[in-house]
Formats: sequence, structure tokens, C-alpha cells
Amino acid sequence: MALKDLLVYVDQSDRAAECLRLAAELARRHQSRLTALYLREKSSAQLHEQGVAELARGSADAMAWTKQHIQQAIDEAADRLRASLEGAKSKYGLDVEWRCLDGVGSAVVPQHARFADLCILSQDVFCR
Repeated sequence: MALKDLLVYVDQSDRAAECLRLAAELARRHQSRLTALYLREKSSAQLHEQGVAELARGSADAMAWTKQHIQQAIDEAADRLRASLEGAKSKYGLDVEWRCLDGVGSAVVPQHARFADLCILSQDVFCR
């Protein structure tokens, strides 16, 4: 079976960069196209942070700061991972695609995985 199209799901976790690196290695070995899928969704820690801020009934400024802080972390993770994908493209001469979407991983990833020969996920990715 040829592995022409690989999809790797990356998130904000520390293990996402390693998962992307391993997917790039696999894509290089099989001369596959590599698509990285990143969803702008809040991590469990960020959901907790937001919940604490809401329960504390802070000021509107404090709530806005929390929302902005969380969005900034999501965007920074996306930028780091996209740069890693571009690095893998240069290093290995890969055909790559970056998909950055809004949504919930457990719903969106299966929709995209249907069109890939192999979908690469890290352990317990949807068990949080």
C-alpha cells in the first residue's frame, strides 16, 4: 500500500512538535505529501483558566485579558508548528500543506483523516 498522503494532527501540547517531526520523517521515507492539521481550540488548561476567571467574576478588563492571553497562546503555538513544518519541507524537500482551522479536534480530525492514507495522532490526543 502506498502512503501518498499523510495527515498529522498537531495541537498546543509539548509533544506536538515531536509528532510533527516523526510524521515528516515518515513522509520523507515514503515520499508522501504531508498535511499538518492544527485546530484553534482551547486546551484543558486554558478551559480551566477561563472557568476560574469566570467563576471569580472578575472585571470586564480581567476577562478580556484572560481571553486575549489564551488566544495569544493558541496563535503562538500555531506559528511555532507552522515554522516546524516549513523547516521539514526545506530539510527533506517535502510537499506540505498547513491547515489551521477552528473547531473541536474530535469532530474535525476524522473529517480530514478520511481523505488521507494515514493519520498520525499523538497518544491520548482526544482523551483530555
